[in-house]
Amino acid sequence: MNNAKIIFLGSGGGRKVTASQARATGGFVVQTNDEQIHVDPGPGALVRAAQFGVDVKNTTIILVSHFHVDHSNDANALVDAITFGGKEKHGVLITGDGCEDYNLTNFHKNTIEKYVHLKHGEKTQIGEVWIEATKTFGHGIGNVGYKIITPEFVLGYTSDTSFFPELVDEFKGCNVMVINVLKPKGSSIFSHMNSDDVVELLKGVKPKMAILQHFGRSMIEAGPASEAGEIQGKSFVKTIAAQDGLVIDILP
Repeated sequence: MNNAKIIFLGSGGGRKVTASQARATGGFVVQTNDEQIHVDPGPGALVRAAQFGVDVKNTTIILVSHFHVDHSNDANALVDAITFGGKEKHGVLITGDGCEDYNLTNFHKNTIEKYVHLKHGEKTQIGEVWIEATKTFGHGIGNVGYKIITPEFVLGYTSDTSFFPELVDEFKGCNVMVINVLKPKGSSIFSHMNSDDVVELLKGVKPKMAILQHFGRSMIEAGPASEAGEIQGKSFVKTIAAQDGLVIDILP
């Protein structure tokens, strides 16, 4: 597989950044030879996809970690795009089980080819790709992270969560991690991670590479690239701060 890549349709998160669009909030896309997976299509997902050269009609899997607006606002629009307005049943939509999907319309639930709810620890297979839900803490019932498991790599996505010791075990074996980091070092808020938490996570998991995203206002002000450098120095894991439109080769 030589076409495995991650495309960031945004690197921002939280209410203030979502409202201001100081960083875009369109989620990120994982492309393999066989699948195009759109993770957490927040506000502007379709606009940013067009801006950054992603054809949303090629999307085969949509992952929604939870139904806060900055993670799911454009889910209906994305389903509409890949089903040609409901004319063709197509694609798989995966969400956490028990997470209230009140902003997903019944029409769009019924136009998708397959709609799967996963509790943490559960997994489902689409082609050669397995999607496994991972545990989170403190960010609401039904919120999950994900592991995208392919024959060539395993990508872990934390979603929004406080750090807790079991989080390391959730992502053991991941080659690449995408980590939501709302706050810089020394600043914390319940149900989200800061840079200090990421160091502990990476020391335990030891992936080959970590990409930070979902930056809140204080993280942007602190400088995500600077925070990533410090995290790399302390964890000894290659760490990159996402930017809007960033493309990462998973298998360089």
